[in-house]
Amino acid sequence: MKCSIAGCSGDSRARGLCSKHWQAAKAAGSLPSEWVREQRKPMLMSEKLERRREIDPITGCWNWTGRIENGYGKVALSSRYTSVHKASFELWKGRVPNGTELDHLCRNRRCFNPDHLEPVTHQENVRRGALPQMMREKAAAKTHCYKGHPLSGENLVLQGPEKTFRVCRICRNERQRKRYHETKALPTLPRNENDC
Repeated sequence: MKCSIAGCSGDSRARGLCSKHWQAAKAAGSLPSEWVREQRKPMLMSEKLERRREIDPITGCWNWTGRIENGYGKVALSSRYTSVHKASFELWKGRVPNGTELDHLCRNRRCFNPDHLEPVTHQENVRRGALPQMMREKAAAKTHCYKGHPLSGENLVLQGPEKTFRVCRICRNERQRKRYHETKALPTLPRNENDC
């Protein structure tokens, strides 16, 4: 089928027009209104966040009801997705300082209330997190080491900067003894060429 414009021998591509005439009519704005699709107007970030916000009356958390990845809300920003809590913080509080990340003070990953977010270092964020607390609780519940020695009395050694790591004295002594004998058995190499 040929283009419907008189004198044009191009093949019809869309609505009876060849590609050249379609693009020209589109650029000039002379296409019939029923042919033109409504273009979605870009939505402001504040509108996107408002549409998907669910406020918890007890905690004051702004829970995200849209896309979730690893427990965190995700929102479209141009052609990529970004974290909802980061977008919210930057919208209402300002940029996140370099070298920091946002910590949820409410411990709710879906929350994007900027008052529940605080910029902290990665180390501080991990220290505040639930995983270290869970590991401490699990370690405190152990009564024996993996070899079956009791973790109590004279056999219990507290190590670490805050003396929180519980270690079996028998196993620790075995490891140290083994390491000592391994390093002692290594051949000594001459220090320089004159020693040969």
